[in-house]
Amino acid sequence: MNARAARTGASVLHSPRPVPPRTTRAGTTTPTLAVVPGPAPRTGKASFVMLIVLVLSGGLGALLGINTALAQGSFTASKLQKQATELDDRSQTLEEKLARAAAPDRLAKAARKIGMVPAPGVAFVSLADGTVSDGALPAPYIPPPLTAAQKAELAAKAQLEAEQTAQEKVAKEARKARKQEQAAVDQQRLAAEQAAAAEQAARDQAQRNWEQKLAEQEKSGSRGGGEQVVDPPPGN
Repeated sequence: MNARAARTGASVLHSPRPVPPRTTRAGTTTPTLAVVPGPAPRTGKASFVMLIVLVLSGGLGALLGINTALAQGSFTASKLQKQATELDDRSQTLEEKLARAAAPDRLAKAARKIGMVPAPGVAFVSLADGTVSDGALPAPYIPPPLTAAQKAELAAKAQLEAEQTAQEKVAKEARKARKQEQAAVDQQRLAAEQAAAAEQAARDQAQRNWEQKLAEQEKSGSRGGGEQVVDPPPGN
């Protein structure tokens, strides 16, 4: 419709205007020839076609962009829905674990594991005056069970102490043996020294006896004139 109006407007714009007849002095009219222009150029129609092509191209590009955005949004929505489902499943699993862990038997077992014991007596606090009723008794201390790492550490410590004790015992026995050997050596040296001293005393005694006999011989010889022979002690 717009194209038809444009063509109609172009034909109206380019149609020749009627020329009124020229009147002469004699009162007769002389017909005047009118100039009919040629066909108008088609630049307006080409511009309109280009405009239509551009509008269609823009619309097609916008439609493709919208479709792409919708597809991406759908992919993101499905991904988020999957994550929400996984988180929901995880939440349910954690709630089940929490419910199992909050069971009375599990709580009692966990309390015993960290060294807690049941209270032998229970007391109540009066909120009105702050007094405590009788019946509270201290719980006996029960050491918690050792873990595998603690048991291994204690075993290693005991083994190290046993090795140190054995080494100290061996060193003590070695020192005792060295002392006994030293005592034996000292005793042998003392016996040798005593034997040497006794031998020397015997030699000295024999020497003194010989000198005495020799003096007696000389004395008797000087009185009677006889000669007596006295053997000297060994070693002289």
